[in-house]
Order: sequence, then C-alpha cells, then structure tokens
Amino acid sequence: LEENMEAVKRAGGPVMFAHDYLTIEEEASFYSIDTLQHIILVSPYTYARKDKMPDYVTTAIEGLYSADGANDARSISWDDFYRLGDTFTGNYQVAPDPNRPLYHPYTSGSTGPSKEIIHTAASIVGILTQLVIPTPVKTEWRCLLTLLPPALIAIVVPIMLYRISNTDLLILDPFCDEADFDLEFMRYRPNHLVAVPMMADFLRLSKRIPEDYNMDFLVIYGGGADPVHNKWLAKTQKFLQDHHSKAVFSMCYGMSEAGSVITNPHANSSFMNCCNGIPMQYQTVAIFEKDTQKELDYNQIGEICVHGPSLMVGYNGRPEETEKVLQTHPDGLKWVHTGDFGYMNEQGELFVMSRGINSRYAGGPLFITDIENRVVEVPGVDDCFVVIVQDKAHPGYFLPYMYLVLDPGVTVEDVKDPIYAVLKEHEYPVRIITTDKREYFHFKTNRRILAAQLLAEQE
Repeated sequence: LEENMEAVKRAGGPVMFAHDYLTIEEEASFYSIDTLQHIILVSPYTYARKDKMPDYVTTAIEGLYSADGANDARSISWDDFYRLGDTFTGNYQVAPDPNRPLYHPYTSGSTGPSKEIIHTAASIVGILTQLVIPTPVKTEWRCLLTLLPPALIAIVVPIMLYRISNTDLLILDPFCDEADFDLEFMRYRPNHLVAVPMMADFLRLSKRIPEDYNMDFLVIYGGGADPVHNKWLAKTQKFLQDHHSKAVFSMCYGMSEAGSVITNPHANSSFMNCCNGIPMQYQTVAIFEKDTQKELDYNQIGEICVHGPSLMVGYNGRPEETEKVLQTHPDGLKWVHTGDFGYMNEQGELFVMSRGINSRYAGGPLFITDIENRVVEVPGVDDCFVVIVQDKAHPGYFLPYMYLVLDPGVTVEDVKDPIYAVLKEHEYPVRIITTDKREYFHFKTNRRILAAQLLAEQE
C-alpha cells in the first residue's frame, strides 16, 4: 500500500483506477493524498463472461472482497465513469509528439523499492520493432499471460502490445490463483507461455498434470526476471521432453530501463552457465569496467551496458539516479548502465553473473548463480540459492548465506565438505540453512526479505 500511495503522489493526477475490492481503509489512505479527487472502481468481471469462467477462478476473485468495501462518495464505478463521456464535447486531443512521456511503468521491486520509469511512444515502438520477426502464416497462435502484474514494461509492451499487434490470441488471466495455474495451462493449451521460473515450477511440480499428458501444443516457453542454475534448467527441460513438447525454456535478459528486451534466445546454444542469449537486432550491448566508461574485451567481467531505440527517458523525480544510470559516452550515444555484471564471448552470447558486484571483505566477488551452479552438482543437493547480505562489520562489503533443499535423508553434515570443496574460500557461506522449498516474493526468489532478516540478526 505504501509504495502504491507513493506512486499516486508522484503522479499528481486527480484520478486513479483501482479494482472494486478496494477496502475502506485502503480507500481512505489514497484519499489522504491532497491531489487525488476520484477513484474509479473497476470490477474484475468488466468485459468478461463470468458464466464462462471455471469455478476456481471465480472463487479466487470472490476471495478478494471483504465486508468493508470502498464506499466513499468521491469514488465512481467504471460504468458511471464511462457514461460521463457520452455528453462530453470538449477537445481532448493533443499534438502528436512521439517523445512525450507516455507510459510510466515500475520496476519489479525485488531488490528494493520500485522505481517509476518514463517511456515514450518512440521507445515503445523501439521495443516492438525488435520483436517483429517475419514468421510463416499461421491460422492460430495462443499466448497465455497469467498472474504477472501488468504494471511492468516487460508485460505491457513485449507481451501484450506485441501479441495484439501481431493478431495473435492473447489470453489475459490475472485472477487465477497461482495454485491453479496448472489447470489454466491445461484448459487453454497455449502455444506460447510466458512463465517466470516461479510459475514454471508450479507446472513442473504439479500433481494434477498426468504423467502422460501431451504438451506438443507448447512451442515457445519464455522465462526471465529471476536467475536460475543449471540443475533447475535441466529439470525443466526434462519435464518438457517427458511431455512431448519441443519447447526450450529460454532465459532471456532485460530490464525496464532498457525497455526490458535486451537479448533473444540463441537457437544453437545452451542456456546453461548463466547464458542469456544474444543481443536483439537493434540493441548494442557492451561490457564496461566498473564505475567507468572503459569498454572491456571478450570474456572479461564488467558492467553490462545497453544502447538502443528502447531506452527510458529517465526515472520520474529522480534526476540523480537518472544521471547515474543513463550516461552519455564519448561516442555521443546514451547508454543504460544496468548495474548487472557479466561478460560476452566471441559468439556474442551474453552471460549475466549478478546484479552488481558484491565483494567479500579481504576476498573476491560473490557471483550467486555461478556459486549455485557448482553447489547443485554436489550429490544430495536438490536445490540451492544464495542470499547476499551487507557486512555490518565492514561497510561496503557483503556476506553470503546459502539456502539448501536437500534430498530425503540427507543432512547438512553429509554435504558440507563436498560443498566447500567446490567453492573458493571467499565464497564459503556464513551459514548454511535448509528449507523445504524455494521461497518467492514478487515472482522472484525471496532474496530481498531473507537478506533483511539476516541483516537484522547480525550483531
């Protein structure tokens, strides 16, 4: 609620839109903002056929409502708001300007508070242009988009607008409970499925998908937003093969500041070992030395920077952060400094190692996915994810904590020595913590909240 209120304050507009299951308390919180005059309340059933929805979807929707629903007199239903246009006679058009701020999406907020990003019609068209690849004429192509929030540029433009402009059947399914994602998948049988690793896990671990269920309808299975290790990729690929799908779970790379689309899958290469494909046709990706504009050579780890037609204008109301991220180089071009670190090989493949370089005091850098790739090969380790925490004793440095999902009957003592054997000394975890399964927050591995808890525990 606090982040949403901050977004409304920053927008400064007199009207906001919200679902009609907004509570009285939430409604009052928003109306405490001086600039806000009206809330337009929209039902999830608007432009939908409730009678065609399966019970588990309507049950999930009804569960969102409470007894203390929004009832402020300043709030207006969508239908009443829509009817206000019937008698409007004023001029609502503005002069065309492709560089005027048009869409302000937010970052996902997995590493910190979400940031509001400014995109224009020009940058949005720049995103779409890179996605339009000539394909054979097809009679039907179904793309299922479920659960993921539409406030993200990665959803609204690369998925929604691209599919609509491509005349594909886009299935928006935001109200399905995550526990029933497998049922929706089998109901719609999509050719193209957008699924971050969390959702891919829901399918792979489903008890309701029959072992002999044929998924030959699934052709493209796209992922992103959360780094995954080699063992996870191998498990997901085996799941697809066991169900007769020719799709490859493709881990692409992107970020909101660069329009989200930076790399494409590379059909002739593996996605193992942190590989995230090759740059899209109009994106220039280069690796620069940390905190400089000095370009590095192939296979040298540095900051990933992007130049192309889909860059943001900047962060709304954050000029200092904009200046840090969006830099003009000596070549006269604007580059987004992503804060992500990795390298590119001679084949043009991008390997993303981590968000930032988090170094250990008197040690070296902590590249979490690289560490995880080695640890998951230890017999008895089913899954591993590393959480990096600030080192209170040494400001500016970090400490690694390791979370393990172990095979049945295996203990930490059984795997501790083999794990240390595959790690460098500075990568040794402060603590090894066991968990039954990987936890998620904002559709990503729950590193942010776990890191805050571990930081609070430091003396």
